[in-house]
Amino acid sequence: MDSTFYDIQAKINFGFDKFKFSKDKKVDLSPVEVTYEELREELARLIRLTKSKKKFENFHSLFIYGPTGVGKTEICKAIAEAEGCIYHKLEIQKIPIEEFEGFPYLEDREGKKVTRLAHPTILPPSDDDRVWVLHLDEFNKADSEKMAAVMNLVLTGEIGGSADFNEKTGKSEKYHLPPRTLIIGSGNFKTQEQVENLNLVNSMDTATSERFHRTVYLEYNAQSWLRSFASKTYDFEIDSKKYTISSRVPCILMYYTMDKMLEEGNKSPFLIPISVRPDEGGSERTTSPRSWTIVGDNMILDALEVFEKLENKKVFEEISTEIFGNSERAFDIFFQVPENQIEFLSKHTTEFGLNGKAIVKEIITRYIHFAENRIIPEDIIYRYKKMRDKIVALKDKAGVMLYLLISVGNFLDAVEEKNFKAEDIKLASISISTFIEDVDIPAEDITAFIQTIAKSKNKIAKAVHDILFTVSQRYKTAYSGFYYVNEKELVK
Repeated sequence: MDSTFYDIQAKINFGFDKFKFSKDKKVDLSPVEVTYEELREELARLIRLTKSKKKFENFHSLFIYGPTGVGKTEICKAIAEAEGCIYHKLEIQKIPIEEFEGFPYLEDREGKKVTRLAHPTILPPSDDDRVWVLHLDEFNKADSEKMAAVMNLVLTGEIGGSADFNEKTGKSEKYHLPPRTLIIGSGNFKTQEQVENLNLVNSMDTATSERFHRTVYLEYNAQSWLRSFASKTYDFEIDSKKYTISSRVPCILMYYTMDKMLEEGNKSPFLIPISVRPDEGGSERTTSPRSWTIVGDNMILDALEVFEKLENKKVFEEISTEIFGNSERAFDIFFQVPENQIEFLSKHTTEFGLNGKAIVKEIITRYIHFAENRIIPEDIIYRYKKMRDKIVALKDKAGVMLYLLISVGNFLDAVEEKNFKAEDIKLASISISTFIEDVDIPAEDITAFIQTIAKSKNKIAKAVHDILFTVSQRYKTAYSGFYYVNEKELVK
């Protein structure tokens, strides 16, 4: 036997011999099923590497699988533009194959006719030094012939089976992507939850699939969607006038998706069937993130029409000035009025198919129930004795207690230290402890609260944690499960 195995082991042993190694070190593995935030981080990373031309392969590439309406295209576009890149989207199933293979044409050359291949106009110019994000959207809707035509584009940046002779360089050349290009592919799977019809997609052969070395799956994720998109402040422009509203998706829709998530699971708000007689050639889909966003957009547009016709906007301008320091958010204030949220939603049952009236009725009913029974973190921290019966009455409503406890954690993380006195810390700690016991919160839910507190840099949050650890056995037990203990410490 030759020395190969010995040589390899010697190279591997070098790291262990020269550096201290702890086998108990905790390692966080990157997921394949990503949240919106994780996908944004991965795209930003690949763009950063592309900008600086740090690469071993010809181009960085990533393929994103996900159900319809999950937001693949929107995220790619938003990240590219935020990073100062040129976002260029192609749907190859809609493009003639000649665009990729090079369309032949005749050219006069020293009195002779020669055949040349036209370079594509749908792709970035080869000599461009800007950073491009080339998004091959709905990639697997194309037939196998078109997939094959762009197969080398992903790997080498070249297209076409033939090359043209460049008289200036004296070389045979193909079209080539600009050097600073990130290639993103995206597509759906054939099957989808709560939908009987199949998506019209084609399977990629092994050679095509192998071109994309990085693959992620963006699943429906209500918590991530609410946190990273729906709840974000939204700036938009209509008829050259700029507006800002407090959330990208209206509050009534956010509450419903959150409530549904807490009761039935993280994907449930996006799996409500929307059917328009598929047995008769109609459509079939579910309430995807795109569906909720479209409903919200139409609510905003309807509200704008009504707001612009108001003769007296003074009350909304005054509230805007009180909260934001100017009257420019008057429309935002008008739109947040609960009765207005209900009114503008009620006009859009059609977005939800044949069962639209029942779905919208449920959304409004839950919103009204929230109005009648709403509890905020301050109720637990400052007014628990007064609110105790009302809070305990809701303990059997799935997910609500966990939502409240995490909300309390977020409040303690954000509260201004100067506004929180020593007696407030003691009151908050005792109230939280009593709340945990009253509603019988399980240890795994308390752990979610502990995670929020543990990440906080706020002295108030840490002070409350110290007291809870002392006065609440249930909290102490949950913390023991949360705290990482290694094998050596167990032996001791």
